[in-house]
Amino acid sequence: MIKNFNERGFVMAEFAIALPLLILLLGSMGVVIFKIAQVAKTQAAEYTLEADAQEIIERISADARTASEVEIKKAVGDKEIYLVVFRKHTMTVPKYEEVGKYFPADLNERQRYTVTATENHGYYVYADHQDGNAKPESGNPISGGSFFDETIVDELTYDLDEDKKILHISLTLQSQKTKEKLVVNTSVFMPACKEMKGFEDE
Repeated sequence: MIKNFNERGFVMAEFAIALPLLILLLGSMGVVIFKIAQVAKTQAAEYTLEADAQEIIERISADARTASEVEIKKAVGDKEIYLVVFRKHTMTVPKYEEVGKYFPADLNERQRYTVTATENHGYYVYADHQDGNAKPESGNPISGGSFFDETIVDELTYDLDEDKKILHISLTLQSQKTKEKLVVNTSVFMPACKEMKGFEDE
């Protein structure tokens, strides 16, 4: 059997050509995967920003439509951030009878939306609920941190049109990851509202 000692040289030459190509291919795939991951993170942050803004607007609008009273106050701080309080008078029923007289129980609900600063100097929207004279429930955040992004309130203002019973809401929400801001404006008709008080009326 005759050995060809030049075969080893051909293998090394092929390997020397294939290795840089393999490195280039793996590097290109790594760049593509990194870009895809970055795009996915950005899209997830944008979705979180839109979902948080929608949640805030829908929650406030739903309470505004059924409120019998609304009160707006200017929050402390240099930002254009207000808090709003909705009260719903549901019904009046006899609570107990004494000396032939009925003492009505004023069954009403209070829903308040506040904006609170957090440890990272961002602002979250909190909602707290109170039934009648019961102790108010602890505020629950309806915006803020999530797995994909953390959103903070940059501006939240209300404007009352008492003649038309319309509440104008303006919200600016910012993504902490992309620094993108989303501005949402809406107007809510409040047919059951009998008393409207703006912060300028205080």
